[in-house]
Amino acid sequence: MKVSFLQSGGFVGAPKGCDVDSALLEPEAAREIEKLVHDSGLTASGKFLSGTARDLKQYEIVLEPGEVPGEKTGKGHGSSAVRLLFDDASVPAPARALLSYLKQRARPRPPT
Repeated sequence: MKVSFLQSGGFVGAPKGCDVDSALLEPEAAREIEKLVHDSGLTASGKFLSGTARDLKQYEIVLEPGEVPGEKTGKGHGSSAVRLLFDDASVPAPARALLSYLKQRARPRPPT
């Protein structure tokens, strides 16, 4: 499983992000990110931005399926990536732990 994260907007607007690939992590760390993703309930792509607030941070999270242990190469958890866009006011409660994990690992990124 691969998780890509980009934080932008807010008062300063400086983008930060990270990429996490569970295949490259130690087994315990891989289980942690996979559990956070599972527990987040994020299963379908969508754009969820509040229309009333200004200067909120925006979070883009892309979840890419990974290999299922014990299955032949080429089979994953799903057929395509899940791409989500939230702001501070619209992050679902179950996804806050995943967001916190990703924000802790985020580093400055050049503007796109």
